[in-house]
Amino acid sequence: MMEVECIAQDMSPDQLRQADKVFITSIAGGAMPVTRIDGEPIWTGTPGSITKKVTERYGRMYAEGQYRIIVDHPATA
Repeated sequence: MMEVECIAQDMSPDQLRQADKVFITSIAGGAMPVTRIDGEPIWTGTPGSITKKVTERYGRMYAEGQYRIIVDHPATA
């Protein structure tokens, strides 16, 4: 596992603008970099190394089947 501290909390756009790097996550999409808010770049405006590492690790875990549950949705007529 990665040794990255994670905190889930609400943040204002101003707090996000002051961050070095920002990414959002979802079950289906993994980690996605946020490089701009209202058209203004965050820090350098490019994804950071942590975002890249989280994205790569999520991709490996998904491919290996770790922490993945297949949900069967039967077709309805």
